[in-house]
Amino acid sequence: MSVPVSVVMPVYNQERYVALAIDSILAQTHRDFELLVVDDGSTDATPQILAGIEDPRLRVLPVPHAGFCRALEAGVNAARGTWIARMDSDDLCHPQRLERQLAFLEEHRECLFLGTAYGLLTPHGRSLKPRVGFTWRYVEPSHITLGPRIFADPSVIFHREAALQVGLYDRDFENENPLWYKLLRIGKGAVLGEPLYFARWLLGSASRQKGAQQHAMHLRVRERYDPNNARRLKPQPAPTPTTRMLYLGTRAVTYYLLAGDRPAARLAARQTLRSCPLSPRAYQMFIQSLLGIAAFRGKGGAEYVPVVGLLW
Repeated sequence: MSVPVSVVMPVYNQERYVALAIDSILAQTHRDFELLVVDDGSTDATPQILAGIEDPRLRVLPVPHAGFCRALEAGVNAARGTWIARMDSDDLCHPQRLERQLAFLEEHRECLFLGTAYGLLTPHGRSLKPRVGFTWRYVEPSHITLGPRIFADPSVIFHREAALQVGLYDRDFENENPLWYKLLRIGKGAVLGEPLYFARWLLGSASRQKGAQQHAMHLRVRERYDPNNARRLKPQPAPTPTTRMLYLGTRAVTYYLLAGDRPAARLAARQTLRSCPLSPRAYQMFIQSLLGIAAFRGKGGAEYVPVVGLLW
């Protein structure tokens, strides 16, 4: 039996956060959905955690470990929904996320996908919201290629049949951006300015540590799918591991302090200092973490502010 929307969540060794991510989907005000969790060969306690969750809307699809995009493909192919809502296994979303996104898509039939602005979560669940200067807008290729991203990939709901029509994900890249480019060739995409999705910002995550690989992959995606805008970008060398760690550590300490998560900020500062012991900036961030000082304005003028009390 079909449903209006299938939530597809790939998971790999996410025992710490996966239950929280699932809870935030099961608590949605829009109740008519299926949650398809694709277990990409987890070797920690994730399978046991999934087996212990009892809800008829939850389906668990175990697959051999083959990577992020192949797990997503398996989920989309197995899904019964007209729409696919993405969700990452360590994030949270607003209880009205599905309700609001589906209502928008009902009113804007020209849209094949819809993302939202996104807030940030610290390791301990403290939150930051962006100050966004628009209610909604159409997505242009330049929003994907150039400048700061205005939506998070896992905040997107997209039309399943349209995605299958354009060939779904590009297996050359462990990245969802090619799908958004391809959908823009046959229809429109949009983004809501309200943050209905909260992405957990973890300094030690694998994607944040693979700086050179991530940099090269993003360049290749841009060159293949948006060559005109890609040519406007100044060539930049791939960051060294030390440069990458210093950049990520600075952002992590700042975000965590803004959110009021001082233990996470101190840990991130220590990790950064160990990796960059000759950097004055690393010592500065370490002192800031001890004093609890943070002042930061995000790229493009999007200022992050702490969320006081509950998220919603």
